[in-house]
Amino acid sequence: MIWSLAFQTLVLARAASPQSADCWTAGRTRAYCCYIARRQQECFQDADTCCQASSVNLGQSVFAKLLEQLPSELFGYLQRLVQSRQKALYSPAATALTHELLKRAVVEISRAKNSTKVGELPFLGTAFRATFLYFLSLHGLRRFIPAKYKSSMMRREPLLWSGFTDVYFGAWGRRDFCRCVEAGEFFSRTNTQLAQSGIGRVDFPRTFLNDTLEHHALSAQNCHMFEEGTLHPEATLRVAFSSQCISGDIATLITLLHGCILEQDMNKVVLLHEGIFQLSTFAVDCLDARLWGFTVRDAALHFARLIWVIWTKKQTFAFDAALQRGIAWSRAGRARGETGQSATPGTGAPWNSQCGPHVLSAAVVQDPEGLSSYGSPSTHGPLCTELGRFWLQLKLQTVPPAPPESSRTLAVLPITMSWESNPWHHLHWWLPAIWYFKIQLNLSPKDVDVALVFPRADIDWAISTAEGRTLDVNFRGHTEPAVWSILQHTMPFTTEEAMKHWGPDGIHRTILGWLSEAKAKALVEFYGASYNRLIMGLPSLRFFLQTPGLTCSAIARVRHWIQSLGYFSAGAMHNSDTGSSALPAGLLKLAIIQRPDADGRRILNLDEVLSLVQTNFTELMPTVVHGLAHGTPWVDQFQQFSGADILLAAHGAGLAWLWALRAGAAVVELRSRSELWNTDSSEIFGGLARLAGMHHICTRPHDMKGTLGEARLSFVGDMSDADAYNHSADVFVWLPKAAILLRSAILLALGEPLPCVDYHWWT
Repeated sequence: MIWSLAFQTLVLARAASPQSADCWTAGRTRAYCCYIARRQQECFQDADTCCQASSVNLGQSVFAKLLEQLPSELFGYLQRLVQSRQKALYSPAATALTHELLKRAVVEISRAKNSTKVGELPFLGTAFRATFLYFLSLHGLRRFIPAKYKSSMMRREPLLWSGFTDVYFGAWGRRDFCRCVEAGEFFSRTNTQLAQSGIGRVDFPRTFLNDTLEHHALSAQNCHMFEEGTLHPEATLRVAFSSQCISGDIATLITLLHGCILEQDMNKVVLLHEGIFQLSTFAVDCLDARLWGFTVRDAALHFARLIWVIWTKKQTFAFDAALQRGIAWSRAGRARGETGQSATPGTGAPWNSQCGPHVLSAAVVQDPEGLSSYGSPSTHGPLCTELGRFWLQLKLQTVPPAPPESSRTLAVLPITMSWESNPWHHLHWWLPAIWYFKIQLNLSPKDVDVALVFPRADIDWAISTAEGRTLDVNFRGHTEPAVWSILQHTMPFTTEEAMKHWGPDGIHRTILGWLSEAKAKALVEFYGASYNRLIMGLPSLRFFLQTPGLTCSAIARVRHWIQSLGYFSAGAMHNSDTGSSALPAGLLKLAIIQRPDADGRRILNLDEVLSLVQTNFTELMPTVVHGLAHGTPWVDQFQQFSGADILLAAHGAGLAWLWALRAGAAVVELRSRSELWNTDSSEIFGGLARLAGMHHICTRPHDMKGTLGEARLSFVGDMSDADAYNHSADVFVWLPKAAILLRSAILLALGEPLPCVDYHWWT
């Protein structure tokens, strides 16, 4: 710990709130009343009567005791910083001190790396402290360090972050601490909440204290509900051993941090800052700064700024609006080049370019047996899928390139859920493969071989993060085996049904035929073959938790490319009920997904829905889509959705085909969520609709009191927020609401198409 022990003696004395105080004229805002009033019921009657600022009172004796508890090393550096600031014109002193601290931090991290053992973390307290001292100096003396020296130090900072990554990789091998698999939707909502609150924007400190959207986005973060012990850095750091999504956990902590600022709890503010800083070092090599809106460097600098504010105030100060604004997260420093970069610190590249494709020159593929070092040149990647990042151990022997007329390319494709015919999971390699190999590179099928690599079949992400295990302070391991991050070269399945998907009559045969004339095989079958070019991995399509490598316009081009092949007309949608592929002109095409009995999520009153459409919506031509599972070929599935104007379905993998609809189409997803069009832009299918340029609404089938018995989304409970969605439950669509949804969907489908812009353009 850097600072937290010192704050065990910190005294917070809240002044009594005068009944007649006015939030606005007293320099306070409605924020304090909105949050603290949860414990002061009388403030609900008059929110402007409880706005007095808390007093942070260290006092002479307490302050002296606090200094005694500080590490003598830290106390000495703070003293030197103050002395350097007093010599404002003597910039060499400030520059030399900060540069020395940077060098020392690099050395301490290197020592930790050298003492790392497989499966066990070394003690990192000294490395954390040394890194923090550098950022404390950089912040405190920023005005006295010449720009050229500051830039020079910032160019060396990646050594800090890559050093931490090397320590973690040394302990556990290649690992994706931002995998976010089992709780992906929770963390996508966390990211949405972070964006809605505005944390990190230049204007956030000015706006988050007022009665604005920021209030409502932060209202769920009740700081007083968390015990201090649960917020200690040691407790926070244990998240690294029990979570798959550290980037999402940090976002949650940053939101909670601002709840503590609003509640004026300085102890918890300091504890959270230190925990966020330490935890962020785990995410440094996988954090998508563009999507989340913060970097690990931001975490270090904001912590340094907080400690500097406290140190310079020393004894007694009011936790007033000015202080709250001063310690709220802001990007203001970026204008001076003092905060985080757009690229991930330590990698020099944004997330989606790290994912690949990775292109290597002429080589012979060899058996990688015996490779043991995860950091060796034979470890390639990361290769990204919807399940996160993976690495490929591949031994290559460089050879002279073949003449152009005989050159060949080996495309190494990472395949997830390869034993299932699941359009959601396979979407993540279908679309990028068509985009990259057929549209970008325009490769001929005769010049390409396709090698398939896979995550291990025994991976169970639900139990990989110490679920159900009691972690104590001595726990230094991680429950996810290192081999889970390494892609295997053989098929991960042996059943006849699974193998059938990859055979000459399998669901993937058409798309694989577009890529290569030869049969796609597991990578192991290509050992000894020579290629002019090896392309490993694909552009990432992990849009709901990272910035995708494909844009909206790229998805549109893939759709157009497939439709132009002549398999079917671009405006036709196969009618699975009638067998006809031709639909009358002038009608809007409505696709309704009806799943088999065994799959669940059936529309129980489908006949009533169809009758409603036929009676009240003569402009719609409904088509019930049945054939998505049980090995239906990919092109046949695409054909059932191609050119449709409206899609209606319960939540499930079949909704992944929404990208095949006509541009500007409308998607109605039956599931309890937002009830508003085009607001679930970070959810699984709402995000896909955003990426594909489609309208989307996530809605429960009913929304009226008294209809719970007949119109339910779940067979369990009372449709409360906590029990509003059962993944496998059938649904009963309430017809009055269906009519409203279809009418709005028609208007959207007939309106102007959505602009096809880059994903997350608003950030």
